[in-house]
Amino acid sequence: MKVVCLLGNPRENGNSSALANHFCNTAERLGAQVQTFVLNKLNPCLPFCCPLTEGEIYQFLG
Repeated sequence: MKVVCLLGNPRENGNSSALANHFCNTAERLGAQVQTFVLNKLNPCLPFCCPLTEGEIYQFLG
């Protein structure tokens, strides 16, 4: 199984990130391949637009 985790909260160590990290760690432990994208780090100039292209997501999902 493949899991894509999109983190959009500006606080890197906030509650949302902690919950997502726990989910991703559990998924990995159960055998999933996990890819996490921190949207604010990918393109901080576009806070209201997802900087990932469909191709980048589909490339991971295969």
